[in-house]
Amino acid sequence: MAEQELYYATVAIKSKIELQPRVTNENETEYDEVKVNKEPPQAKTVKEAEVEKQNESVQQTPDQTVKEAERFCRYQQLCCCFGTLCVILVLTIIGVWVYFRVSTASELNQLKSSQKVLLEENQNLTNLNNKLSSDYKNLTIQFDNLTTASITLKNNITTLIVENYNLTVATTMLKNNITTLTVENYNLTVATTMLKNNITTLTVENYNLTVATTMLKNNITTLTAENYNLTVATTMLKNNITTLTVENYNLTVATTMLKNNITTLTVENYNLTVATTMLKNNITTLTVENYNLTVATTMLKNNITTLTTENRNLTTINEELRKDKKNLTELIKNMEETWNELNVSRAQWSIDVYCPKKNGGRNCTSCQNGWNYNLSSCYAYNDAVPSNQRNWEGAREDCRSKISDLTVVSNNAEKDYVKTQSPATGSITGFWIGLRAVEGKWKWLDGSDLTNQTWIQQPATDGKCVTSLQNREWTSVNCTERNAWICEKKALSV
Repeated sequence: MAEQELYYATVAIKSKIELQPRVTNENETEYDEVKVNKEPPQAKTVKEAEVEKQNESVQQTPDQTVKEAERFCRYQQLCCCFGTLCVILVLTIIGVWVYFRVSTASELNQLKSSQKVLLEENQNLTNLNNKLSSDYKNLTIQFDNLTTASITLKNNITTLIVENYNLTVATTMLKNNITTLTVENYNLTVATTMLKNNITTLTVENYNLTVATTMLKNNITTLTAENYNLTVATTMLKNNITTLTVENYNLTVATTMLKNNITTLTVENYNLTVATTMLKNNITTLTVENYNLTVATTMLKNNITTLTTENRNLTTINEELRKDKKNLTELIKNMEETWNELNVSRAQWSIDVYCPKKNGGRNCTSCQNGWNYNLSSCYAYNDAVPSNQRNWEGAREDCRSKISDLTVVSNNAEKDYVKTQSPATGSITGFWIGLRAVEGKWKWLDGSDLTNQTWIQQPATDGKCVTSLQNREWTSVNCTERNAWICEKKALSV
């Protein structure tokens, strides 16, 4: 109010609506006019005069008195309803607090059990890592032994070189598996570190949740005290109207504080809900990471099983290689003995072929009988009849059986000589020489490329081989055709 003054009219509250003579009884409560001034008394203003007139009119109008009484009853009903609502709100807050306290305790127990399980899994993974390290050392030692055995076997026989190559490939695959295992172990360590960080975050959030719960308890205590004050104020209101004014003001202030506390409680409840949601999300994330960790562990176990199987297979192969080495050593020994005997026989054969006995003596030549000597080489042209002619591979096999090969031409002089050894007689359409197409290039049997491309005009097409014939340039034909052939080998120095 502008002048901070309160005026009350005389009000009579009766149990019956009908007008009766003004006689004070038990069913009637009469209040005198009360005036509270916070300032010293002053002369009556125009407003005060108007208020006094209104009071007089109230006293003089019975209907308005009844209306005021009804209005006061409504105020009492509103106060009762408001008190009931406050009690319900307090009970609701207590129920919410109890619910969150119980759910928080259960979640903490679950987190502790999850932490214990994760620690056990971490210990198991550490044991697996140590076991893998020892297996890796054993495999490294075995690999060194196998490499040494492979190098020894390479020097002995070509077949053993191929088997050693397969062993090297298997060892490379083993190294790749070990590398993959190392990467997976590193990823497992990183996942464990992330899991520890999540547990730390959950601990901090749990502490925050406890602090928020403590604040909620304090607010509930404050609400209880304010509710008690409100009850006392309501009792005092029934006993004294004058005190009601002050208590009404206090009640208004208390109600405002209660609303503020309710708002604060609502915000804290919302924050608590958000924190609980975040905790559940973290638990979900932790569960997913634990699942991924379990999957990684399973894959690691599978890799260990595979590695163990490969190690067992490698050991078996090593034993087989040792047996093969022993057999090959015996075979080489037998071959050396046989080779020595063959060398003696071949030396005798060479003497008989290149230095045949004649008239009680030996006359040595650079080429054996049936071979023509030219440019430090011996040549034999096989002008077989069509039924005995061969394809390119068959012709080369025949030359090899004679300790020679299809002729390889290195210069023009030798090319001209080869033409003289390629007569066009009978049904012969060409003589095979040691030139064929390999990957789009003309190559000789010794692996060298054809240097003079003018010797043959046709392009190098895979599956094509070259024939020579007098009075005709070299010709490219299918290697499967049947022709005569020319063999060449080094001449004997005499």
